[in-house]
Amino acid sequence: MLIVIAGAGEVGYSLAKDLSHNYELVVIESDERKADELSDLNVEVVRGNAASLDILRRARVGEADMFIAVTGVDEVNMVAGMAAKKFGAKKAIVRVGNPEYVGKPIVKDYFLGFELVVCPQLALASAMANLITIPGAVDFVSFSGGKVDMIEIAVPADSPIAGKRVSELALPENTILTAIYRNEELIVPRGDTEIREGDRIAVVGTWESIGKATNVFGSPVVKNVVIFGESLVAMWHGFSTEVI
Repeated sequence: MLIVIAGAGEVGYSLAKDLSHNYELVVIESDERKADELSDLNVEVVRGNAASLDILRRARVGEADMFIAVTGVDEVNMVAGMAAKKFGAKKAIVRVGNPEYVGKPIVKDYFLGFELVVCPQLALASAMANLITIPGAVDFVSFSGGKVDMIEIAVPADSPIAGKRVSELALPENTILTAIYRNEELIVPRGDTEIREGDRIAVVGTWESIGKATNVFGSPVVKNVVIFGESLVAMWHGFSTEVI
């Protein structure tokens, strides 16, 4: 399997390092210092601008099973992605930083022909917002393009569910308690499983149903947030905010 990566910054280098053990890899990089840093990896390096057709040909993008564009310039990534698809790359994944190009953290089957477009800034903003708005949340994962979410919530001593059995919880529709983490042990909950102080519980459902479930856990959803610093990450989300 041939993978071509455009950009050897932090993301590109990390991808190359992880993938080079199992796949044939070509990395395109215009910065000489970054290109030199790839010498300790088992990859082929093509030095030049990833938006150059000649450079893309030299990188054999037409033979690529996957083309990944992660340079620091959105326009270079998009032009390189379109060209790679025209040359015959089977799949193209493109990173963008400007939300005007996507509008949400991850877009599948992008209209320019890319299989996937990722906006890390929006992904960070979304993840932070989901954790901020649910007190007690310690982790959050979204599946199926945001249709299904899983949130991990810590159970403090004063939680109304501490000491209750799973069957006693009045969970809303479309919400499932899927796991309990206790003292580094994973417990698959049953109806008679008791929830204890210090547990971390994993709940799966739609965002709306999880929001309702937090009332059962004694952790109402936060609707107003004060943010220090005006930036893309700070401004992108739907709750009411005050920026300082």
